[in-house]
Amino acid sequence: MSNSVRIPSWIYLILALLLGLNIYQWYNTNKLSKLNDQKESELFEMEKVSAELESDFEAAMSSLEEMRSENQAANELIESQKKELQAQKKKINNLIWKSRELTKAENELANLNASVSGYLAQIDKLKKENTQLASANTTLRKEKEVLSQDLSNEKTISSTLNKEKENLIEEKSNLDQANKVLDTKVDRASAIKLNSLTVEGRQNKGSDSKSQSRTKRLDFLRTCILTETNTIVGSGAQEIFIQIIDPEGVTITRNDGATGGILINKLNGEQLRYTFKGNIEYNNDEHEECFDWQPDHRLAKGLYTIMAYHRDYEIGKGTFKLK
Repeated sequence: MSNSVRIPSWIYLILALLLGLNIYQWYNTNKLSKLNDQKESELFEMEKVSAELESDFEAAMSSLEEMRSENQAANELIESQKKELQAQKKKINNLIWKSRELTKAENELANLNASVSGYLAQIDKLKKENTQLASANTTLRKEKEVLSQDLSNEKTISSTLNKEKENLIEEKSNLDQANKVLDTKVDRASAIKLNSLTVEGRQNKGSDSKSQSRTKRLDFLRTCILTETNTIVGSGAQEIFIQIIDPEGVTITRNDGATGGILINKLNGEQLRYTFKGNIEYNNDEHEECFDWQPDHRLAKGLYTIMAYHRDYEIGKGTFKLK
């Protein structure tokens, strides 16, 4: 007869539960391990970008400080740029540690480095301009000192030279006046010149229009200009002001005020009303452009005068007649 011991079934149940618990714990431990690895990797990348930010920021601040000089304007620009860099750094730090958007942070870091390059170039340009200005001022000061010494020596020679001194002062005054005239000429030279300025009445005909000189049939005025070549004028968009004067000598404008305005003639300082203005893309060469202007009332018959202005200088004049 067998004497084997029978193991109770509840022991098998306990063993099964323990085995299941061990498997569950192993699964959670493995999952936490992977999650920790992922977090550590993210933290590593964040610290890497943060360290790069700190390094680039310190290098940028150091580069800006090295650009300091006795130039007050440049130093003020440096302070302004340092504040902008600090704001950019704060923004990037927020992207790294708060938003955890590393891609955006890296893009902003690239923008920061690009900004630094632009800042340094801007400061360098300002310093070079200041050096040139200082050199010019030194030359002018030396010339002034030489002139003052000459005048002082002239005084000690005889009283007859007082008249020459007065003449020198008068000549200097004339030179100042001549310089003002020259400045005006230089400024005026930077205004566009016109080869031609024409105006004609137009009448709408379906999708097109035709020339029309009778006021009762006229729908709009077409003003066309042809510019001269002028390398002094900066290329790009330029505003042209058109003044149309009726036979009674009055500048015509729309009654509803939709166009027109006031400008000051730089040659005589007088205010004048213009009829309308338009833009042209000027590339320092001959350029033809036409502007259409529609009055909101019937125009009077007679001879009209048209004036064109650029940079508040008169650049063209003409006449046209309406019947």
